[in-house]
Amino acid sequence: MNEVIQINTDVVQDPTLPTTNHINCPQCNAAEAVFFQSYSTKKDAKMNLFYVCKVCRYKWTCVE
Repeated sequence: MNEVIQINTDVVQDPTLPTTNHINCPQCNAAEAVFFQSYSTKKDAKMNLFYVCKVCRYKWTCVE
């Protein structure tokens, strides 16, 4: 979870990041968030998707 803490919430203003309305924010239940993938150098690492709510700027992750 340390990676989530390091995310700058200003990413919600980045027009190059994809936006989704298919997942609700765990904090405010808004349905719009930007998301991006983490890049790990570990061979056995799973792909992590990081989300930032566009309404309240709450940060969370989902492991795929």
